Amino acid sequence: MIEGLLNIFGASLYEANDPISMLGRSSRWPKFRKEFLVDFPRCCISGLKTELEVHHVKPVHLFPEFELDRLNCRTVSRPYHFLIGHFC
Repeated sequence: MIEGLLNIFGASLYEANDPISMLGRSSRWPKFRKEFLVDFPRCCISGLKTELEVHHVKPVHLFPEFELDRLNCRTVSRPYHFLIGHFC
């Protein structure tokens, strides 16, 4: 059950060549995310500049090797993240 919940929220218990946090994220993720949002400060769907999140096209729990790949990331606002990013 815990693995299922982690998968839903984009985290997993994978092993990688990078230090991993409790939720399966690279220790470099916070810095990467911050820099990505500086470079791409608008939602790619709505153009909004508020409540921004970084969406992974290839989910981290299935493709951990693409977590820090800028080509795998999109800036989306929170209202669109799960609606478009995960349900389409």
